[in-house]
Amino acid sequence: MDATSSFHDPGPLRKADGLYFNDCGLILRAEDVLFRVSGEFLAVNSTFFRDLLSLPQPADAERMDGCLVARVPDTAEEMTAFLKALLYSSFFESPPAATTFEVLAPILRLSHKYDVPWLHKRALAHLSLTHPTTLSGWENLLSIPNSFIRNSDTNRCLAVISLARDLSLDWVLPVAFYRLARTRSATVIFASDLLMSDKLRWAEAVRKIDTELRSQALDFLWEPKRIAGCTNEPPRLCTEMRAAYRKSVDKVRFSTSPNAGYLMPLETWTAGWWTAMQDTNKVCEVCMGEMKRLKALADEAFWQALPEIFDLGTWAELEQQKQAVFTDG
Repeated sequence: MDATSSFHDPGPLRKADGLYFNDCGLILRAEDVLFRVSGEFLAVNSTFFRDLLSLPQPADAERMDGCLVARVPDTAEEMTAFLKALLYSSFFESPPAATTFEVLAPILRLSHKYDVPWLHKRALAHLSLTHPTTLSGWENLLSIPNSFIRNSDTNRCLAVISLARDLSLDWVLPVAFYRLARTRSATVIFASDLLMSDKLRWAEAVRKIDTELRSQALDFLWEPKRIAGCTNEPPRLCTEMRAAYRKSVDKVRFSTSPNAGYLMPLETWTAGWWTAMQDTNKVCEVCMGEMKRLKALADEAFWQALPEIFDLGTWAELEQQKQAVFTDG
């Protein structure tokens, strides 16, 4: 009994650790690994397996130890993650419980492929939490303990984009591309497996971010030159200190270190800069308050423009798609 028509025999067979139950009647074979599970349980959770198991079995159907054998085209590693998520409640809990991308990706793919709605939505919730559609969601990412997305390298960013493309999860893409835009090397991006259209999307957006948007993110430090109501005497002290901090940030922003990634607009000015400026006692409270207001407005404007920077539509369109996926079924 095959779930697909093309297989090869990779080598000696072995039983999956923790996923071979002697009292169950169905064996799934992925590569050279055997998973013995309950066909009835799979049928209850998966319409794919329900339909597959309802088909009349030919007399020469493959069997082993009295069990029907269904060969699947997935890797053993993918099937292990998928079945553990189905069978062990603590293996893949709903967010904010921690998980890894290596666990999440196969569960997301196979729960979609084999139509397990509850598990698919749980996996989507993990991916959506780490790829928010709102600025507040982005700002809350640091509060997620042990998030798999923290300090993501280029390969992880590429993998997320490929996953989102494969499953048509377009609302994930703006933040995924934003993270990928931290990568400086066009050679790395263009050597990847991304669609050519996505490689060009990255290149065009990085140019715009680097030449325009990163600078605009710091405009609050010198526009307006003098903030109304400044209480410093003379007021130029606030102006000079703001300009000095702008120059300091630019030194970091224009770093040519080979290990440096792009300092992105939402990360160019962090809480540490506010603290350092306030600790100097050289910027009045009025100017501090106004700069924070202007910075918040700039962040929101950038966030609202983010999908369009990467030519991915608008947040309203993407949010509509997201809601449709989560409410489907």
